[in-house]
Amino acid sequence: MNPTHLFLLTAISCLIFNLAQAQSPRHFIKWADESYADGDYYGAGVYYEKAMAKDSLDIQLLWKYANALRLSNQYAKAAWYYAKIYKKERGTLFPESAFWLAVMQKNTGHYRGAIKTWKKLERKYKRKKSSYYYRKAHQERASCTWANEHLTDSVPVTVRNIGKPVNSYMAEFGAYLKDSTLYFSTLRAKKYGDNREVYDTRYTTQIFQSEKKGGLYAPPKAIDTTINPTGMHVANGVFNAAGTGFYFSRCPDLKTCGIWMSKWQNGRWGQAIELEGINKPGTMTTQPMMARVNDKEYLFFASDRDGGEGKMDIWYALAKGNNQFGKPRNAGKTINSPDDEITPWYNNGKLYFSSRWHYGYGGFDIFRSDGVPGNFAPPL
Repeated sequence: MNPTHLFLLTAISCLIFNLAQAQSPRHFIKWADESYADGDYYGAGVYYEKAMAKDSLDIQLLWKYANALRLSNQYAKAAWYYAKIYKKERGTLFPESAFWLAVMQKNTGHYRGAIKTWKKLERKYKRKKSSYYYRKAHQERASCTWANEHLTDSVPVTVRNIGKPVNSYMAEFGAYLKDSTLYFSTLRAKKYGDNREVYDTRYTTQIFQSEKKGGLYAPPKAIDTTINPTGMHVANGVFNAAGTGFYFSRCPDLKTCGIWMSKWQNGRWGQAIELEGINKPGTMTTQPMMARVNDKEYLFFASDRDGGEGKMDIWYALAKGNNQFGKPRNAGKTINSPDDEITPWYNNGKLYFSSRWHYGYGGFDIFRSDGVPGNFAPPL
């Protein structure tokens, strides 16, 4: 080989090696932290994993990766890393490592292991029995025992995926069917990589709609910017009983939301109006649901505002007409708990909702409570 060619090949190889080395763990962690802050937990996990391939001993990195896995619903992998972290530091650096390990164990159906971990947490917090962590550990230990005893419970229900073009490999949720039109919320990126890393500069949830014709749904389209303004998260769209008002959540960030309404008249959306008296600055007020109860109409919603039982609670308010509502009221201790209750749905004298507290199989389970606002039975 010509010495000049050999020199060039050597130089090119060194350049390629140096470029590869330039992508240090620090770069991947920076990109991961940015994705995490934007709510793209899956993408954050991809970058943290790349950083770990270069430095797998950094326990701070392990903690970030475990959290990204948990928040992107990769519970089995998250459990493995939380267990690894807890074994290394025994809760000294990350006091919540055992807590999240127990949660992941339950979410993956490892109830016996979860019971052992919850027992450890009960002992740890026994001197603070009024604290959330002690109450949660005590409740979850009993809940895991219940779940283990009810593994064979089943009901004759078939669940089918609605498929394409409504669903994608991104995220779809909050579906609402009115007449032949399906309204749903989706977190869809315009630019993304092979590993689903999101490249959009602003990655937001929007409400889409799809008409059903001949038994098939048409390719969905985003509702116009009257509902979906640029740069805002918009989700959970529902109509009132008359079909004239469309209620939905608008969130400028991942910590605050408010409920808005737009009138549907003559085939057009009216100006979006914020619900005065319902929204509260600096809080999460979201997931509206309008329902008739006897001869009255109520707005049900979820919120973390003051005056609740803890975290997200189910609330309701009487609709008075002309987009006016009575004072929001908490659904009470029968429904709400020190943990999260979300996604209220009322139909035929029954309130359906999701909770992380009541006896269940892990994560958010669906519950039903019979009754009317102000008088709900214990959830089933």
